[in-house]
Amino acid sequence: MNSDKHDFIKELNNKIYSATKYYQKQYKFGIGIGEHDTWNNEADAFKHTFGSAYMAIKYSIPFSKISGDIHEKQNPNNPKNEENMDKWNNRVGRLIAKEIKKEYKDTLKNMTEKQLQDTIAKKVIQKMKLGKLITSPEDKRKYTGFASDIPEDRIFTSEEIGRMSSDEFEDSEEFINRQLKNYGIPRNIEAEEKVKCGDLIYVNSYTRDDGTEVSGYYKKKIVFVSYKENFALRT
Repeated sequence: MNSDKHDFIKELNNKIYSATKYYQKQYKFGIGIGEHDTWNNEADAFKHTFGSAYMAIKYSIPFSKISGDIHEKQNPNNPKNEENMDKWNNRVGRLIAKEIKKEYKDTLKNMTEKQLQDTIAKKVIQKMKLGKLITSPEDKRKYTGFASDIPEDRIFTSEEIGRMSSDEFEDSEEFINRQLKNYGIPRNIEAEEKVKCGDLIYVNSYTRDDGTEVSGYYKKKIVFVSYKENFALRT
């Protein structure tokens, strides 16, 4: 990592940590002592959720997602239940960013830094009070990564979308809208016919290296073009 990028990430992390300490005094959520003050507690949940939402609004949702994943990979010895807690809260943060973008679409760009952070913090606290955050690694809820790593070539069917929870749909809404515009939303029977004629491929369910179960899904068939063919097409 070059020095400029390292300094940027360090400054961003310090800003998120400082915000956590500031809003803890305002909202009185649980926090620890010393160097573990934001570890496996409400302050930890707030920090990840707030930081994820902040990055998604200031930069982009993909930037927020990738930054969160890189952070987890930098801690390979992190227990799975702690990683689960962090990824869960990061995802809630990205959903909060979407809520704020919808609610404040006409005024968001005119918000001061303080107004933006206050708005995010209020949303995070609301989610925390509703039990939407994981505030302890002992929480049994599992982060599935359902829509966080959707392959660009994946195709959702109408039946799959119909079975989604509101959170799952909200997390996938941008992807689904893009599919609707560029490809359409086939029914299962239509997707199966497209598999038979070679237009789609069905990927069987599998387990990722991190233990996440991925259900089977349809995806677009990738057509490879040789260098000579590609050159001929361009000329």
